[in-house]
Amino acid sequence: TFIPTPRWHAPWRLSTVLSSHLGWVRSIAMDPVGNEYFATGSADRTIKIFDLAKASVGAEDALKLTLTGHISPIRGLAFPPK
Repeated sequence: TFIPTPRWHAPWRLSTVLSSHLGWVRSIAMDPVGNEYFATGSADRTIKIFDLAKASVGAEDALKLTLTGHISPIRGLAFPPK
């Protein structure tokens, strides 16, 4: 099977770092309807929900909710369709 080599790569740059979890982030899910929120799940056994607009500019109040009490690392997330 032939896989062509890309000739051009987009000039990606790191724009924002969110420091919230104490472990590796293992999953990310986007709000499918409004694109207002995204959630991250981590090896620290928490799920964190962020405001996408605020997080994209590095605002301090981007974190909206932290869900705790899970007994294992979070390895998958999904938002329900509304």
